Parts: sequence; C-alpha cells; structure tokens
Amino acid sequence: MSSPAEELHLGLSETQFTPEAVVAVAAFLDLPLEAPDFGRNINPSPKSVSLSETARRQLAERFRDACAFGVETFGAEQVRTCWPTAKALGI
Repeated sequence: MSSPAEELHLGLSETQFTPEAVVAVAAFLDLPLEAPDFGRNINPSPKSVSLSETARRQLAERFRDACAFGVETFGAEQVRTCWPTAKALGI
C-alpha cells in the first residue's frame, strides 16, 4: 500500500502548463501523453498592473505561510521565480 505522500502530486499553478510539469503529471498518473500545443494560450491574462513596494510587502506578509510551504516543498529559487513578492520576505 502506498503512503499518503506517494498519492499526492504537488505543483505550482504558475508552472502547471510547462512541458516539464505536464510530463510530470502524466507520469504520476501513469497516463499516456499526447503532444500538447504549448504555443496556444486559451485564456491569456495581461499583466498590466504594477504594485507599489508597500503593496508587495503587504501581499508577501499575507501569504507568508504559503511562501514558507513553497520554499520547503519546491525550493527558494522556484518560489522567487514564481512569486516575486516573496522577495519582500527575504526569500
């Protein structure tokens, strides 16, 4: 019987549609992988809003526990790359 940890696949939503993440999920689920079209963006979200440093710090503080879990699970480099506001916490 497998342990609960072996029955979970954790990933970041910011990277879920990368080739590496799709391959990892397919392998975890033991599913055949068809060639996805990574060049097609179904629901693009423009990033046109910039946050002030105060807002970045507040956002980082609000999600401090999530950032800590992210660092523990995925590593500080991955968290810094995916969650730029984590830099306000010194990550």
